[in-house]
Amino acid sequence: MPPFSVPFERRACVAVLLIAALLVLAPAAHAAEKVVLQLRWAPSFQFAGYYAALWEGYYAQAGLDVELRSGLDAAGNPLSGTREVVEGRADFGIGGSDILLANDQNHRLVVIGSFFQHSGAALFMRDSPDIRTLGDALKKDILRRPGDLTDVELMAMAQAAGFDPPPAAKRGSSRDFFGGKGDGYVGYVISSPFHFAQNGVPARMFRPLDYGVDFYGDSLFTTRRLVQQDPALVDAILRATQRGWEYALTHPDAMVARLSELPQNIAFLDDNRALNRFMVEPVRQLTAWPMVELGHINPDRWRRMHQTLARFGLVSESFAPETFLFDKVRLEMARTERTYMILGIVAVVLAAGLGIAAVGVWALRRVVVRRTRALLDTEQSLQRFIGAVKDYAIALLDEEGRVVSWNDGGTRLFGWHAPEVIGQPFALFHPDDARTEGRPEQEMIQARHDGTTPLDGWRRRRDGSRFQGEGVLAALTTPDGRLRGFLMVVRDVTKRRQAEDRIRFQAHLLNEVRTAIIATDGDGAITYLNRRAEVLFGLSQREALGLPLRALDLLPTEVLAADPDRTADLDVTLRRRDGQMLPGLVSVSRLPGADGASGGLIYSALDQSDRRRMETMLRQASKMAVLGEMSASLIHEISQPMNIIRLLAESAVASLERAPADTDAAALRAMLGGKFGEIVNQAERLVDTFDYIQAFSRRDGGTKEPFAAQAAIVQAVSLFEQQAAKDGMRIDLHLEPETADAVVVGHRNQLDQVLLNLLRNATQAVLSNPGRRRAPPYGTVRVTAAVQVRGDQGELRLVVEDDGPGIPPEVLDHVFEPFFTTKPTGEGTGLGLSICLDIVHDMGGDMGAANRPEGGARFTIFLPLARQPAAAPPAGTAVDQAAAAAAATAAAGGGTDEEAGGARILVVDDEVLAADVIADALRESGYAVTVAHDLGGALAALDAAQPDAVVTDLHLPDGRGEDLLQRLAEDWPQVFTIVMTGQPLAERRLLEQLPGGVDALLRKPVSIRDLKTRLRTLLDSDSLVLED
Repeated sequence: MPPFSVPFERRACVAVLLIAALLVLAPAAHAAEKVVLQLRWAPSFQFAGYYAALWEGYYAQAGLDVELRSGLDAAGNPLSGTREVVEGRADFGIGGSDILLANDQNHRLVVIGSFFQHSGAALFMRDSPDIRTLGDALKKDILRRPGDLTDVELMAMAQAAGFDPPPAAKRGSSRDFFGGKGDGYVGYVISSPFHFAQNGVPARMFRPLDYGVDFYGDSLFTTRRLVQQDPALVDAILRATQRGWEYALTHPDAMVARLSELPQNIAFLDDNRALNRFMVEPVRQLTAWPMVELGHINPDRWRRMHQTLARFGLVSESFAPETFLFDKVRLEMARTERTYMILGIVAVVLAAGLGIAAVGVWALRRVVVRRTRALLDTEQSLQRFIGAVKDYAIALLDEEGRVVSWNDGGTRLFGWHAPEVIGQPFALFHPDDARTEGRPEQEMIQARHDGTTPLDGWRRRRDGSRFQGEGVLAALTTPDGRLRGFLMVVRDVTKRRQAEDRIRFQAHLLNEVRTAIIATDGDGAITYLNRRAEVLFGLSQREALGLPLRALDLLPTEVLAADPDRTADLDVTLRRRDGQMLPGLVSVSRLPGADGASGGLIYSALDQSDRRRMETMLRQASKMAVLGEMSASLIHEISQPMNIIRLLAESAVASLERAPADTDAAALRAMLGGKFGEIVNQAERLVDTFDYIQAFSRRDGGTKEPFAAQAAIVQAVSLFEQQAAKDGMRIDLHLEPETADAVVVGHRNQLDQVLLNLLRNATQAVLSNPGRRRAPPYGTVRVTAAVQVRGDQGELRLVVEDDGPGIPPEVLDHVFEPFFTTKPTGEGTGLGLSICLDIVHDMGGDMGAANRPEGGARFTIFLPLARQPAAAPPAGTAVDQAAAAAAATAAAGGGTDEEAGGARILVVDDEVLAADVIADALRESGYAVTVAHDLGGALAALDAAQPDAVVTDLHLPDGRGEDLLQRLAEDWPQVFTIVMTGQPLAERRLLEQLPGGVDALLRKPVSIRDLKTRLRTLLDSDSLVLED
């Protein structure tokens, strides 16, 4: 009977249908937790991914504090990774088939990810003319380690190639081999070729992989107990390790340099750096990345590994992947098993149909001929069906691998017509390099051994071109197990693989950008987060997928409600998962669906924290520059009152020297009262100047407040007038009456900064104009403020204009751009107007520039008016009550020189003269005064003097005034406290948060009259207590 009779071909056609169905149904391809990960050898590029995850911070970002332990002990002997994990000295380990052995001994281990898709084990022989095949090598003296897992792969390779396992030989390793023992040994492809080259020994290598024995290599594992107790930790270390391997494989030089600096414990290793450099390429091949996902697990391969170990009596027959492999793999496997079950049912049904047909033939002898013709028609239909399959090349091969049947799909895919290909070997469809490596023979050996083998890789066409093929080679056998031939089914997946590569590359790019990207479906559920979004929002993609974006509260409502077709970038506040708020810039765009309709939305978010900090620094630098340029005006504002004070003081001293010795008090008052009163006024003028400088130069706080716009405008213009007069310029200020009540919201010192910047620019423009007047005043800068209504919103219009040369038309559209300047190099940064525009925008307004028809430039600012009054200190506090009472008392003309009834006062100030003057003045009013100049003295005086009130400075030489206030609040809560401070009064709210509160606040330089009034008010009233 011919090899392929009619019944056999019929069975083959049924097999074709089953395999085609298989191909159609198959899916397309907090505080850090301390954990120990046990390596299986000394630190080297073999473990580069784990070290990259540690060094690049991926473990730390996942909340893990990982310790990587060498696989060698102090004596250089290898440690068993499974034993270290099972006995609790490590939480995770790296292993291979030894994980199956330990699991079979009831140690309950779980494989998390297989990072080496192939085992690195291989048989290495000293090259000689009499070793050409594996059979030749197996006859030689091979140094082995019986019972070792590499020895199992050696025996499996021999069996797969049709040879008997090699006889027991000497025990030995690579060190023994290079010491002159044996003809070969079982080593690793990542290091053994290096050692052969280093020792000058020519080598021949035989890999189990080439003979269909495809074990997994380095795989990350842990205990089943840890997986059950903390699956999130297990998933975290898997994800971080995947990122580490991706980094290591894309930055091999950096990893080689760092790994080579680690201490080793290998006595015979002379050049660690060279070995690590050699390991890069073989390690990359073992991972199969990027063609295969890092850590990918195929349950069937682990099942076949278990079957191989069972065949040699190393494990039991049972294998339970549902407890041996990590969850995500089990789900994949369950779907595959369901598919096989469905196909099995189909096969049973077909088998039952054939049985019924056989009974029918026996019962209906008289219609045999008719049934035979029907069967022949069915066979022809099946042949037509196979011929009609255009996307798959389907071929029947005999037991030697030669083509005996060929469909039209094969002609379309490979280019050969049936007459050309019939009788040709299976190797015809392989490229030259695959044939050289013996790949066709290996695939047929694998199919004969396992029943089927995947055909995945490059295939060769008739014209010599290549394509990426995917399919299966199935062994066809008789019921008694005799091989009758093979069935080959292949399709072209080149475009799909290219698309997958593009998707993988794009996904990598998306993970590397600095923009956080979140994608949602049409219902608003999250479908994707890139790595930056995970870091920015503190949320992993695994926990976010499928959740409604709105429910996570990461983005404000204005972003979620935005129209992606009309909305520009939104400057908003983002919210991390832990509640932390941060500034962000968000854009929204549509994600096109398969039919062209909207398939969802994409949110792109940029963290603006660094930019905001930089803007704040630039604004502060700009303010300091303005202050520097205004130094002449500021010096005038300070020197004038100082000069008056000095003149009046010297005049008072001279008056006293000239006065007769018997001059009475009334006469002295009449003679000196006016002079000393004016000294007090000039001191107040100095205080106002200092307040302005401090407020202007202070860094802006986070809270905007309403303030009177007119006062800010007047003060800024007044300050600049001195500088303008010195430069020969005139400043005209015109305020419409309604601006007196205008209130805007923001930071007052920022509006000052804007005005000073515009005034300075205007004067510089006029002074640089060649056509200006020849004598002072050279020009005029006009400042106009008015209130107007736009829609239902009132706004302040502030105009600064000059009679200079104006702004060139080609420059006008760029004046607000950062770093744009028309000044000579070194005279301007180009940031002034840009910062001014940012400030105005921050206050909710707008700003524009134009040229005046009569000449000169005009800058116009529009600021929305506030709907609430200007900010004032909070009402109801003891500070305000005391101030109000003091004002009332002073107005009544009393409270300064009356008898104090012997109240006890403690004065604390490190300035001895200031403390003594205050003490003398209070004693004159009848107070019992104790003086201290430091924190230690003050605490001692509290115990000794038992004061009714304490008057203290905040700056003490041996501590802080806050420490004194804390002790007063804890041990003397009944004692009133008055704080003397040089800080601006605008910061009084901060002072009221001091320990124990503050009953009264006095701004330096302190007025004796105010101090006496405050003391009298506090001591005479029991109700003035600072509220909680």
